[in-house]
Amino acid sequence: MDNTSIAKFRFNGFTIRKSTIDIKGESIISPEMSLKIDLNGEHFVKECAFTLYMKVSITNKDKSIKVTTEAVARYEFDKECNNTELDNYFYVNAPAILFPYIRAYIATLSTLSGLTNPIMLPTLNLSKLAGQL
Repeated sequence: MDNTSIAKFRFNGFTIRKSTIDIKGESIISPEMSLKIDLNGEHFVKECAFTLYMKVSITNKDKSIKVTTEAVARYEFDKECNNTELDNYFYVNAPAILFPYIRAYIATLSTLSGLTNPIMLPTLNLSKLAGQL
């Protein structure tokens, strides 16, 4: 353990705040599904904490399947935090940490909803979404 250190940045969990799935007729999962991710965040300076709000919306080409999931995640940073570190950890890493949980949730939700094929979102590089925060 000589070359390792405890991370200053911690993921404290998430909650699904709202989730809807609308299926009309014999809906088919297609590769032409559109994906939209909206991010919002609250930075609590004194506590070195961050709350991330992520909304993921998916619609297939003929709009017969619509899935929307809204989640909130909590993160904290050790007491010795500065703005340079916070920008990188909170704005870049926080969405990347939460997204795999949302992917798994949507896959499970679509499977349990009776769709023949679950909705499997691709692995994404979310670093460009940091600007939304």
